[in-house]
Amino acid sequence: MKQKQNKSSNSKLQKINRILFLLIIVTGVMYLIGTNDVSIKSYVLQQHKKEAMKLRNDNNDLELKTMSLSSYNNLSKRVDSLKLVKVDKIDYININTAVALVR
Repeated sequence: MKQKQNKSSNSKLQKINRILFLLIIVTGVMYLIGTNDVSIKSYVLQQHKKEAMKLRNDNNDLELKTMSLSSYNNLSKRVDSLKLVKVDKIDYININTAVALVR
């Protein structure tokens, strides 16, 4: 009778050990998959950050170029080279009455 109990408890322990072993294997595989996913996302994020920094630098360069092209000295040189005439006095037309179109 003791032998039967030993065999049944032994087989129960073997089943429990197999289940634990399978759980350990499944958990390890899930851990590897999760770690791989996180590392891939980290790499992609790093690439996007590099691209964003490059775009920021390009934007700053373009803003500096815009400022230099629209500076007063640059504009005055271009006015001289285009032989434009400087306007001294501007007269505006003021109309105080309302105008309506009648058909």
